[in-house]
Amino acid sequence: AQRPSGTTMGCCREGNEGDPGELFEPRNRRCCTDVACLTVFLLAVGGSGYLTAASIQRQPQLLVDLIYPTDSYGNNCGRPGSATEGMPSVIYPRLEADLAEQSAIIATGAVWAFSPMRVCASRCPSAFSLTSPNVYGGPDYPTADGSGTESFMYPWSTRGIASRCFPLDNTQALASVALCASPNCTDSALLATLGGHVSCYAPEVESIYGEPSGDSASGEVVSSSSPVEGVVWQVCGANVPASVCAEQRAACELEVVVTDSRSFQPVGQSLGGTAQLMLYAYSIRAAFDAIAGVSDGEGLRALLIFGVGIPFAMAFLWPLFLWLFARPVIILLLIVEVTLMIATAIYFMLKAGWFDAASASLDLALNMTNTSMDGSSEYSDLLVKAQLALDTVYNGSSAVLAASTSESGQLMWSVLAVIQIILTVVNIIMLIVWRECIARLIAILRECCKVFRAVVLILIFPLCRMVLQSALLLYGVFGLYFIIWAWDDINWRWHAMMVLAHLFVTIWCITMSRAISWTVMAGAVAWWFVRQNATDRKCLGRCPAPGATILLSSLWTVLSRHLGSMAFGSFLVAVCWTLQLLLQALMYTFQSQKKDGVWLLRLTLKCLICCMECLKRTVQFISFYGFIYVAVQGDGFCRACKATFKLLSAHTGQVIINGIVQRLLLLLIGLTTPIGCTVGAFLYLEAQPFYVSVHSPIYSGLVIFLFAFLITSATCQVFAVSIDTVFVCAFKDMDENKPPKYLSEGLRAGLGLAPDAVSRGRATGNGAKVAPDLRASTAEMEPLNDSGHIPFKPPPMPGQLSRKSQGMA
Repeated sequence: AQRPSGTTMGCCREGNEGDPGELFEPRNRRCCTDVACLTVFLLAVGGSGYLTAASIQRQPQLLVDLIYPTDSYGNNCGRPGSATEGMPSVIYPRLEADLAEQSAIIATGAVWAFSPMRVCASRCPSAFSLTSPNVYGGPDYPTADGSGTESFMYPWSTRGIASRCFPLDNTQALASVALCASPNCTDSALLATLGGHVSCYAPEVESIYGEPSGDSASGEVVSSSSPVEGVVWQVCGANVPASVCAEQRAACELEVVVTDSRSFQPVGQSLGGTAQLMLYAYSIRAAFDAIAGVSDGEGLRALLIFGVGIPFAMAFLWPLFLWLFARPVIILLLIVEVTLMIATAIYFMLKAGWFDAASASLDLALNMTNTSMDGSSEYSDLLVKAQLALDTVYNGSSAVLAASTSESGQLMWSVLAVIQIILTVVNIIMLIVWRECIARLIAILRECCKVFRAVVLILIFPLCRMVLQSALLLYGVFGLYFIIWAWDDINWRWHAMMVLAHLFVTIWCITMSRAISWTVMAGAVAWWFVRQNATDRKCLGRCPAPGATILLSSLWTVLSRHLGSMAFGSFLVAVCWTLQLLLQALMYTFQSQKKDGVWLLRLTLKCLICCMECLKRTVQFISFYGFIYVAVQGDGFCRACKATFKLLSAHTGQVIINGIVQRLLLLLIGLTTPIGCTVGAFLYLEAQPFYVSVHSPIYSGLVIFLFAFLITSATCQVFAVSIDTVFVCAFKDMDENKPPKYLSEGLRAGLGLAPDAVSRGRATGNGAKVAPDLRASTAEMEPLNDSGHIPFKPPPMPGQLSRKSQGMA
């Protein structure tokens, strides 16, 4: 009996949802899965939100402190109705001294415990001037006791972020001076040409060139150690007429521009933190320069072209390239992988000193050969030369690497070398034994490339997931801030449980968003595989299609039927993440302790972290394959994981080959595109003289790299979910339908299936229209004559019809 057609995941209705061996379960035949897990998830999210709201209500001042920054005297800068209402910004007047005094806290990595001096200001200072210095604090500054504060002169230019003034620079550029180095200022021909319009230039920046000395004749300040004194002369100086300036430039053969700068530091306000503050200011300045460099003009154009346009274009050019050259690309990637593994093994052997032992054994063998061949001087000289050459190669190479290694270090390198050799040999054997799996993967990869044409908007889903995860992370940090500081007066065990619960719920929500995105894309790919990609099921053309209906329908299927399964799988992944973070926190706690026995605890924690990482990856692997089965079959999470284990046991080699090649392929795509876009943007911006004079192309290139990397990561995720989903659908079809019914012609050929047998099998199951084999169908009813034709027989008379024929009629 056929299932009711109902609403399917797209505009292509065929009315055959009830066919035997159906691969994709339509939404109208699905039930809500893992409802209990969804209930637990909603309760957890509600509890986390209630805890955050209760924390804000318990300490509302924490929210006020976020909106209006606090100074070191209990004031909220810019808070309406307060004494500092007209001072909305906060500056750090003695940041250098604070960095020096609290260097021990910073060295431990506990940057949240760093507490610098803070005072309110009416605005963030943009520059420093000796005529009107920036002075903050003072006896009139509002404090609790009314005594005011000391006065701070602030020589830094700053940039405000969320009402916080971050230092950028404390130097000021002096006026640029154009100098002529050739011919020099004493050249007789030059003096004859320009007359009294040439005079030797004497610099006035004494701190740069040395101690000044006075010139009684000219009254100028002359530096005895100046590198330009008596050599150069100023071109187009102050009050020089335009006509004379033109003559000077025409007479000058080598013109240079000198630009100096001065820095200002109040006496007594620096206690040794100048270097740290300069590094800190440099980092902030670089960040602002990177943002400003891509905000307008050529930088914005480069961002739109190289950071957005080209990565999006490559998202569709990569599938086209792989569809054309999938086989050579995969083979080349596997060759590179094996080569790197062999090189790594050789490197470990060099570090372990294995080649030293081989060289010594070879020396002994050659010496014995020399002894037995004393009578032949020709052969003896040849062997000596060979021995010296081998000594140079073996001993020279290993001496460089092993000079700094101890015996214990060589033992460690030996263990690593043995492990790497075993892994390399096993990897090569697997690639040889499972070479058919590689051929199948090539066919699967070529099939996946069609997804980018059939469902163009699928690339948007990973980007939306990144935005949602960023918002969830921001909420988690926001709530964690209130929970930590609002409940610090209760029992520490309860406090720790509250913090841990909120942290776990945040991680659960983040993994849940990834699970939903993955399952929605898997559902869209599975629907395309069954409804559009199968040989005789194409109801759409070959032109690119947005696929919005498919994606939205898949999203609604997941949200209305399978949120519980998403909550179940993401819960397991979140547990692994939380346990790993706890182990990392414990490792950080004991990292700096020097007590006896702590080293054993640290070693144990490192082993536990390693084991937890393996467990986390295993759980993620099984869970995300389970999400694909949820999208395809509509099963609950447990049944989906059971199907995953069945797939792994039946096609272990294919799963392993898929994982290896998928990582290599995604590494190729994920690195080449962002790096290529960054290099192109850098070369483009370097060729813009005005841009280079204002911004640094390096910092702008980093921003462009970030944008390109995010878009390319979305492309890689679409490739990953497409490869896994097509693999599951194809092998599920081959396992459950004999012969398969949903494979396209290209995929059948790539998987090594006979097209004729598959076509006949499809004709018996799905109502597909294929050309009948007349020779095969008539051979059973009537033998052929000698010429290969059916012999003519006159039609039977009405009374001659058999009972069977009459019944059929």
